[in-house]
Amino acid sequence: MRLKRRLCNEGVAAEDPQASELIKQKVIDKLPKAALRYQMAKPDSPDDRITISYVLDELGSYVGHSARANFRLGMIFTSSGTISILWPVKNVLVDDAVTRDYAENITDPEDRMRRLDELGVSD
Repeated sequence: MRLKRRLCNEGVAAEDPQASELIKQKVIDKLPKAALRYQMAKPDSPDDRITISYVLDELGSYVGHSARANFRLGMIFTSSGTISILWPVKNVLVDDAVTRDYAENITDPEDRMRRLDELGVSD
């Protein structure tokens, strides 16, 4: 439910069947921007890569962005589903916000800004 609100944020009542279809379409339209990506290659042909896109589960979608993140989030993909793993990379206090860097591996400043803009956040 949170993912649907995060992607749409239109204030449309989901109980209404027409509104539900509208929400679905808006989610589908926004998925390319909201999806995270990683690449896979075969060991014997590292230049032959495929890009896999995915949307975070409930745990991942609750973690906010910060350029000075205090946690990292990893995904384990299994045949029965996806598991999010969250671990601290800095000392944290009980009331600290849990954050991760949404563009952690993007080093080019323009690419980083573009990706964060797609996700609706900034450094």
